[in-house]
Amino acid sequence: MSSAREDWLRLGVLTAPWGVRGEVKLRLDVEPAYLERIAKRIARVYLGPERHAIDLLGVARRGRAYTLQLRDIDTMTAADTLRDLDVVIPRSEAPPLAEGEFFVEDIVGLRAVTTTGRALGTVAEVLSTGANDVYVVRGDAGEVLIPAIRDVVTSIDPAAGVLQVAPMPGLLSDE
Repeated sequence: MSSAREDWLRLGVLTAPWGVRGEVKLRLDVEPAYLERIAKRIARVYLGPERHAIDLLGVARRGRAYTLQLRDIDTMTAADTLRDLDVVIPRSEAPPLAEGEFFVEDIVGLRAVTTTGRALGTVAEVLSTGANDVYVVRGDAGEVLIPAIRDVVTSIDPAAGVLQVAPMPGLLSDE
């Protein structure tokens, strides 16, 4: 039996109408380049907790934002009804990732341990920043912010459920 986490890939969340012709802004959960690869391969996305299928007519970059054009969503009012809905696709339709790339939902939930075996906690969320992602790890010792850079995150193994960290000076409050 597979879980919803395994079956669906969340592309992002619809946030607000863009213009008056029904385009709707998408807050991305995937890298922009990956969204563009997906848009070339799929014709349909699924919205909200009910996974309502809707045809994807186009993806557009609008400065730093991305918008979706969806079938039968052709007014600002119609686009506004989609606010806060998740946009997902079946993982089976997603293009493969490059070596060393991972989906956010594959990182969230991993146990974070240092290269010496010290347990830090569980990755609770992934923050996207301008320079690099940051893994928010919560455990018995509180919250640790792990920069997702090669010098600090030495390995990621979703199958084993582990993210291995080589802490740099000052990363851990007790070191």
